[in-house]
Amino acid sequence: MSGKVWYKTEISLDADQNVEIYPDEGYGGIVIKGKEIESTDSYRIYLNRAEMELLISKMREMMDHVEKP
Repeated sequence: MSGKVWYKTEISLDADQNVEIYPDEGYGGIVIKGKEIESTDSYRIYLNRAEMELLISKMREMMDHVEKP
């Protein structure tokens, strides 16, 4: 897509994992790629905006659940 800068965000997690977030090829959604640091295995999740919002919501819901006493 012309006029847009393509960039990728990479986060290193405490669990010896990296997570990359970047646009899909058509700029219709995002890709989340997880990788174990000491492994060549990786996985990708392709999300549109609605799926991304649902995933974020469910992650917050689960974190709230596990942090409750």
